[in-house]
Amino acid sequence: MKRASNRSASRRSKSEPLSERVEVPGARPATFKLVERAEDSFYLYRSSRKIGTARVEENGDWTARIEMDDLKRTATASSGSDLLKLVGAYLLTREAREAAARPVEESDPALKVKGRKTPEERLSLEFAERAQASRLAALDQRLKELGRSFRKT
Repeated sequence: MKRASNRSASRRSKSEPLSERVEVPGARPATFKLVERAEDSFYLYRSSRKIGTARVEENGDWTARIEMDDLKRTATASSGSDLLKLVGAYLLTREAREAAARPVEESDPALKVKGRKTPEERLSLEFAERAQASRLAALDQRLKELGRSFRKT
């Protein structure tokens, strides 16, 4: 009986998945779901794509294993919804970082100038590059903070 008392208070039936919508500036919002496959064992989905598995540990913590493309990580959180928010924020921040790292001229066609650039165009390009560097630094900092909750597998 003690084992059951350590489990999360928000027990759900098999037909009712736990889901969270996660939004990160610079990336498209996504819905992350935990669908129960067995007692204390779940599939982790991003929209309709399976990205890993999750389970409830003996101490009541939730652990997720994520396997997408070249990314293999393990994350731990205190509840299922916290786990979904953590995994979602991490994945979407990675996507926002990749999108922000594209060349400035590619992200803003107005900055793409053929031939010799005027001083105003050079200044606009320099400001855009500084803004991009600032955005990349902020995303790197956020990834570093989120990465503390993840382990490589």
